[in-house]
Amino acid sequence: MKATTTDKIDLNGYKTRKEVLEKLIRQINKDLELRVDIEWDVHGNNLYQAILDKLAPVIERLIRQGNGRVEQLLYKIDVSEMKVKEAIDSAVETDPAIIFTHLILERELQKVVFRMMYGKSISK
Repeated sequence: MKATTTDKIDLNGYKTRKEVLEKLIRQINKDLELRVDIEWDVHGNNLYQAILDKLAPVIERLIRQGNGRVEQLLYKIDVSEMKVKEAIDSAVETDPAIIFTHLILERELQKVVFRMMYGKSISK
């Protein structure tokens, strides 16, 4: 699979920026049709972890419900089957909800960062 532009962006520096994480939450709520609320008194690196901690139980419930809902979400936000397989094969974590939550957050963060980087030049 050929790497896309968003695959080449280093996201780690964005995971501690409150304004980026606020946009991330809005993106998650929009794309996944969820309501994720975060306590903003958490500082620094803990914000991204707080989002992961809020989203993982939601993904866990969707896995338990079955009906392919998680697979539909991954497809909807454009996480490739290859990316899912790679994540499962290389994961240190064995909980599928955590693996899928990481994939979802990574993809949604890519969208936010990409829009921030290129949004103004696209609209011109």
